[in-house]
Amino acid sequence: MPARARWGIYRTASPPSARSASAQVLTELPMATTGDLDDAYANARAAQRDWADRLPGERAAVMRAAGWRLSRD
Repeated sequence: MPARARWGIYRTASPPSARSASAQVLTELPMATTGDLDDAYANARAAQRDWADRLPGERAAVMRAAGWRLSRD
């Protein structure tokens, strides 16, 4: 089961990340809500069950493919 990510704009309670020398804002980091965490936990739990049901050879093939893709970048 593929993980489904939901992206959105969140209000942040923490200040944006900035360079201390110039105070230039580099990025603003979103804050997750408890609902976001609950969704992530449920998706991870479902994905783990699917992963555990796969044969070792299938899991190895997925890991090799992921390693190959990561090494390309």
